[in-house]
Amino acid sequence: MRKVEENDVKKMINILQCNLGQEYAVLKKQDEDSIHVYKKIKDELSQEVYLELEMDDVKNEYRLFLVQKGKKFEKGTFENKPDSICGLGIYAESVLGVYTRDQTTQNEILNLEKNQLDLLNQILKLNVGEKYYSISIEKKGLINLEKLNNGSFNIYYLSIDENKIILVENREAPSAFLVLYNFSSRLKHFNDLCIKWENDVNLKLLTKEKIKILYLGK
Repeated sequence: MRKVEENDVKKMINILQCNLGQEYAVLKKQDEDSIHVYKKIKDELSQEVYLELEMDDVKNEYRLFLVQKGKKFEKGTFENKPDSICGLGIYAESVLGVYTRDQTTQNEILNLEKNQLDLLNQILKLNVGEKYYSISIEKKGLINLEKLNNGSFNIYYLSIDENKIILVENREAPSAFLVLYNFSSRLKHFNDLCIKWENDVNLKLLTKEKIKILYLGK
């Protein structure tokens, strides 16, 4: 396997560290064509959960792994360095970062009845934005809420190629409404992250969609 150019790796690490910030550590392992991303806890590197990007320039294959308690789980494969940098960085913020939601909004949603979809829409429109979710009308690129005949709900993401990615099934209100809020908020946060990363990386639409699905946890 041909070694990844050292200057390329240094550039990748610099981009990752700059975008992730000082709460993370980005390291290249000695004698390995891989980059690891760790979360810092009081200046110590958390070894419990971290990410690894294995790089193969010969095959143009860059494999992303989640490492938990020493076990590796492959999460995705990219075909070039820029896409893999962005995928690694955004996924790191998803699984290693701390993301808080507004407790007042969550409580407001949990007080809704299952037939109060108009009020749910008002809350989400105000606190998330209507371009991140859809209620009862299926829309691509959004988190969708589908009401079932039994009165419960499915929540799913509909990809740009119309692949339905189920997030939860047959969930009763208001718990289903809270799931819609949480994933819509995550989708909004993903878009905010993309704006930051696209200063350094030009993402193709399909690559962005792949990373988005990773970020949503699917």
